[in-house]
Amino acid sequence: MRKTVAGLVLLFLIATGSATAQKIKGAVLAGTNLSQVDGDEVYGFYRSGWNFGLAAMVPLGNNFFLTIENNFNQKGAYQKKQYEQFAGDTLVRTGEYDLRLNYLEIPVMLQYNDRDVVTGGLGMAYSRLVDSKEIEHGGLKEPYTEEKTFKKDDILGFVDIQFRLYRRFYFNFRYSYSLRPIRNRHFDPEYDTSDETWNRKQYNNSMTFRIMYRFNENPSRKQSDSKRRNQQ
Repeated sequence: MRKTVAGLVLLFLIATGSATAQKIKGAVLAGTNLSQVDGDEVYGFYRSGWNFGLAAMVPLGNNFFLTIENNFNQKGAYQKKQYEQFAGDTLVRTGEYDLRLNYLEIPVMLQYNDRDVVTGGLGMAYSRLVDSKEIEHGGLKEPYTEEKTFKKDDILGFVDIQFRLYRRFYFNFRYSYSLRPIRNRHFDPEYDTSDETWNRKQYNNSMTFRIMYRFNENPSRKQSDSKRRNQQ
């Protein structure tokens, strides 16, 4: 996995070197995630978390950018209490689920810039798990899995779109999904009323909403063209 990170950094450095005569843009980003983990028997984008970081945008011609980011990213899954199950007078299960996954992430993407107003991109990201916390049934029972630990490395694919709001401020939406499982989870009959066991591969699935402020950014070409027409 270190080779993957090194390759991404090398690609960025090569693009930076070829763009020395052009304008490299920087950006600071902050916002929130809505996420879930596919394969955990819990459904819905109910886990919220922070997403913030820095970005550098290297121009590739007039309309394309190679962009690299360095982010802190909070993901996971959440489900509130669904029921109450007792063993005698003791409450043993409630259906609650609380999973928190904190990542350091390096996304790299190719973006197309439409007149400095809308920018769309496709990319991949390497994520390194910093820490995790998993609580089931409000802490009444340990998570029902033979493999409790999540993989330290996650590789994501994502789509990204940015809209200019005002001057150098942009709204950014990103949808990302794990390209390989972050954990193989074993479910036993204690988790369900059946007598069968089963396994599920689990994947991060998240939507990101951020505000971006770009440095070294000129007014949009659309605004510049309009200004020139008014002056004429």
